[in-house]
This record gives sequence, structure tokens and C-alpha cells, in this order.
Amino acid sequence: MAINLRQPHYTVNEQINEPSKLFMTFHYSVASLAVAAALFSTNLYAANFEGPDSVDNTIAQQTAQKKSWRESLAEQGLNMGADYNVLGLSSAYGAKGNSVDRSSGVARFYGSWALTGKESGNTGALVWKVEHRHAYSDTAPKGMAFIDDVSGGPEGLGYVGMMGAAFSDQGSRVTNLHWKQKFNGGRTSLIAGWQDVTDYVDVYALASPWTGFSNLAFSTGAGAMGLPDDGVLAVSAGHMITDNFYTIAGIADANGKSDDIFDGFDTVFDESEFFTTLELGWTASQEQIYTDNVHITLWDFGEDTRHSNATGEGGRGVNFSASYFATDQIMPFIRGGFSEGDVACMISL
Repeated sequence: MAINLRQPHYTVNEQINEPSKLFMTFHYSVASLAVAAALFSTNLYAANFEGPDSVDNTIAQQTAQKKSWRESLAEQGLNMGADYNVLGLSSAYGAKGNSVDRSSGVARFYGSWALTGKESGNTGALVWKVEHRHAYSDTAPKGMAFIDDVSGGPEGLGYVGMMGAAFSDQGSRVTNLHWKQKFNGGRTSLIAGWQDVTDYVDVYALASPWTGFSNLAFSTGAGAMGLPDDGVLAVSAGHMITDNFYTIAGIADANGKSDDIFDGFDTVFDESEFFTTLELGWTASQEQIYTDNVHITLWDFGEDTRHSNATGEGGRGVNFSASYFATDQIMPFIRGGFSEGDVACMISL
């Protein structure tokens, strides 16, 4: 269960991903497939080539709740918000017959300041997101699935996967600090700086760990894709080829660290291993780009990075996704992927 408290009005949003069933699930290969119908009622604003948890789209969903001082700042191009998220997981069936309980909280402050092009619509904006991730229990939910917690904590569930990946005890971190430039009246976007690659790679409406699923199998990459840290040096671009077809591409530092972003200058130029992606997709309209959407994502992860599980060979693969709002509350989707190498987020047996 995750409790999501958002400013300026506090609301409680319970997410129940059937943890008792989740804990009994095993993945027998790196290839994964997720087919489900989910309930989702949040108003969506998706004309930014990014997922629901990107800074611009998170703020857009809060527009109806803005107070007068925020509206005044927004008229000057400055939008910002803050929220606090809590996740607690509990199971009586640990890998060694033990009870496993984990909990964690994440405070976030984010914003976007449009400094150029406000009259033309081709805005240039400084975008930021800073977080503090902390555990209430001895260890955080992020390592709960593993038999032996990666942080040296007590034994976990023995589930071959990952839950609550965003809920760690990392402390302070920078997830976004970049310049976002729009062209062609917003039909093209270019972003350069520190980015969360999950904002633009293989996104759909329920990919966000804050408003969607806690199980990584339902998030970016469906468990088959390797992912770098959330805040790494990257360049990404999105373009509407027609009113319905689009493409998104990006290159990111495969060794960057979100808790030490300036170390990225060393890892980019000294180690020069990258996470590269190319996505081709169809959407009902640019405003519905991560809701009514079908896409294929090709990706490649550099060799000898700190994310390799064993051999240092890196990885590469293809992911696919299809989602559609059947009603205002029901969204069927199908997602999956195939990969080779040793960076997949789901461990193969």
C-alpha cells in the first residue's frame, strides 16, 4: 500500500498490487510480459513527449488545485510543486520463514521556469526535481524482494524481481536539472542536462511508481530493460512526425549517479558508456501521447558498467507497449520485452 500526499490539498491514494500474489511470482527468463486492466482516474496532460511522472506533467495535473500565488507565478512562467509519498510492504512469508516488513518515504520538490519563447510557444525552460529518500524500517522496500538484502539488511522474500524501486534510503538526490527547448509550436522538444530516462523511455500512463504500480514488472521496460540511475547526464528529443506518429530518441550516461550528479562529467568523458534508445510510436493525438498509445522501443546498454549483474557485457533489446483508455476509469494495456546481456532489471533463472 502506498499513501500519496500531494500539495496543496492532501489526498490519500491507496495502491494495492495484490502483494500476497506478487510475492509468489517467479520470472523464468529475461523476457517478460504484462497484460492487465487497471483503474485510473487522474486527469492527464501528455503533450510533452514524457511520462506521467515528468516534472511538467506532474505540475499540469495539479493545475486545478493551484492557489492564487501559484497562478501568479505561473503567468510569469514559473511552475513548481511538492509532494510526499509513503510505501509500506509486509509479508509473513519470507524466503527463510521469516516475517518481512519494510517502509520508506520520499519528499520531492520540482519545478519548471520558462525563460524564453513564452509568446511564440517555443519555450525554453529550466526544469528541476530534487528528492530525499529515507527508510522508516531498518532497510528500505527497494531490497525487500531479494533473499539477502543488497544493503546488508535482514533476509527478504526470495522474489526474482524488484518492488518499490523508488523507495530506498538513498538520502538527498537530484533527479532532474536540465534545459528543455520546444520547437515547431511544441511538436518538437529537445532536452539536455541531468534527466530521469524513465520520463521519456517506454512510457505509458501507469509507469510512474508514485501513481501506478509498485512492481517493477509494470513500470518502464517491463523488467526486461536495463536502466541507469534516475538523474544522469543525457540528451533526448521527441518529434511528432504526423498528427499521430512520433519518435523519441535519447543518449544517457550509463554510469551516472543521482546522489553525485557532478561526477557525471567524469563518467561521461572517462568511461564513455551510454544507454541509448530509439522509440517509434502511434498515438491518438499529441495530448494523449502516453495514454492512447502503441510503441516499440529499441535500447542498448554499454559494457562494463556498474549496473551489470555478472559478466559486464551490457545489454540490448526491444520493448513494446499498447495502452488505451476504454473509459475514464478503465485502461487495458499490454507490455513486454526481450533482451540479451546482463543488465535486465528482472533476474533470469
